[in-house]
Amino acid sequence: MLTISALLSLCAAAVARISGASKTIALSAAVLVFLHFTISSSDYAGVIYSRNMTTCALAIVFAVIWWPRAWSSIRRSRWTYVASFVLLGFAVQTLLTTLFAATVVGGALIIHRRQASNLERPIFVALASFGTTIITAPFWYFPRGSINEFWSGWWTYAGFMSAGTGRSLMNQIGLGWKEFVGYYQDRPIMLVLIFAFAFTTWLNWKSFAKFQRVMHIALLLWFGTGWIELILGQRYSSHYFSVLAVPSVFMGAVLMSQLGLVIAHRKKDQGSLDHEKVRYALPIATAIIVLFSQCSDLFWTGVEQLGTFTTFSHFEEQQTQNQGGEGRTTRAVIDLVSHQGDPLLAWTMYPWTYLEHDRVPASRFSWKSFMVGEIYLGKTSPKYVLPKTWNWFAQDMQQAHPEAYLRPKETLLNEQTPFAQYVATNFTTVYDGNSMEVGLNKDTWSNLMTPPTQSMGINQDKIFSETSPYVLSNTNCVRISGTLKSSDQNEESSIIFNLSDPTAAYENVHLALSATRASSSSDNVEFASKDLEPSDTSSLDFLVIVGSHSAVLVVDDKVVAGTRTGDQAQLSVALKSGQPSLSNLRIDTSPKLDGCANS
Repeated sequence: MLTISALLSLCAAAVARISGASKTIALSAAVLVFLHFTISSSDYAGVIYSRNMTTCALAIVFAVIWWPRAWSSIRRSRWTYVASFVLLGFAVQTLLTTLFAATVVGGALIIHRRQASNLERPIFVALASFGTTIITAPFWYFPRGSINEFWSGWWTYAGFMSAGTGRSLMNQIGLGWKEFVGYYQDRPIMLVLIFAFAFTTWLNWKSFAKFQRVMHIALLLWFGTGWIELILGQRYSSHYFSVLAVPSVFMGAVLMSQLGLVIAHRKKDQGSLDHEKVRYALPIATAIIVLFSQCSDLFWTGVEQLGTFTTFSHFEEQQTQNQGGEGRTTRAVIDLVSHQGDPLLAWTMYPWTYLEHDRVPASRFSWKSFMVGEIYLGKTSPKYVLPKTWNWFAQDMQQAHPEAYLRPKETLLNEQTPFAQYVATNFTTVYDGNSMEVGLNKDTWSNLMTPPTQSMGINQDKIFSETSPYVLSNTNCVRISGTLKSSDQNEESSIIFNLSDPTAAYENVHLALSATRASSSSDNVEFASKDLEPSDTSSLDFLVIVGSHSAVLVVDDKVVAGTRTGDQAQLSVALKSGQPSLSNLRIDTSPKLDGCANS
């Protein structure tokens, strides 16, 4: 996303410069655009969506149209001309509705630069380059026998998304107008910017050079086709509006340039010192306005975090430590059997289901909507499920072999689907939290639940006789089972397992257990807790599993607490309350866990 934002900022600077802006104003425009697409309060800022990528491609071509160096020779002009239409073709290939905006940008390119390339048939070359690029995808998939997969995703499902809303064309236009009004009621400054750009275009039309006329009309049409894309696509999620943001910020860059020229012209007869003041006044004022109107708390939070940044590993550690309690538990369970970047099977509609756990979808159907025929802002019907969905799902499972399954509880599982049947056959639910359900491969979990057989040979009287915690293991990758008993039937006893990093590179974390409650915590705060069903006896069997980067506490074959650990973890146990005793302590020093020697 930083790369996309940087490219957009460079394009904005190029547009500003060609419009007559000074280097200072062009740099200001670039910085402001970069801030807007990285840390502003807009939902498309700081993330990567397909529309961010396609609009970036359009922006690059648009900026190149006016960049003189790209057209400084016939040979370079030809390469630039063809490459521009190839890039436009890739944008449309990625997202079909980009065709409208690509037509505008491509039209501006043909009008302004068709003679620079000195081609005999420049329009034919443009259409050939553009069209050939679009059809490279089906030509890639066809020889590999995957053309049906490509066509289903690129065209058939696009038809489902349009038909599934049940709206006529006039209803779509009516909804678009409603969204337009609502969008700019919340962003009146942006509407003023659009009208100001249109007004200055009309006002200065006669004095504009040909390229300026082409640029201004192209930006207005690009803005209009952005709304056409939203209306016909019937997609109004906030992150989709990046298709409007790019032509809008380009208009803003042009307006900054024009305003700078007006001010400079009015002050040209004054002293050089005053001229320098005016030269820097506009970008500084604009920066202040944008910082306070666009960046909001997100910007200042980012500045604060930047001040504490040392290394990327330290930043990642901070992100982990700021994770919620249940998120820590689910991540700990998943980390036992898989590592970062591994496939995760999930029944979800949320990208953060994968992002928060650093996993990738195990199937091409990353959202459950694909498997139940659920159309965004529309109907839900089996007729909107692609015909070969379950064949492709089976192929994905054969290739991915996911070890973990995850489901946000608010996303109800459709028990009639082959997805649910696959989950029931291959996974067992090991953690049932308040908002998340985690399943692990049945064979893997069965092996982990097999009680360790090697006795630890520890005199149970010594465990709690000392004030310091009793060390059970000095390494990761260990399983320890035992029985917790309370010597006083009227008082609940509890113990705490400590996981400390000898190098102090990771915070100390703990897993606590009593007859009625289990929890995870650090030295300073409790992460999560879970109530347990009271036992008829005073004893409670437990299993502690420490993997390469996480640890969980298991009671009755279910995870009741979990936490991530550092690369090294010393496991110890200590008294927390009451008068407990531990017995039947047994250990497995080579469990089959991800990242462990025996995995």
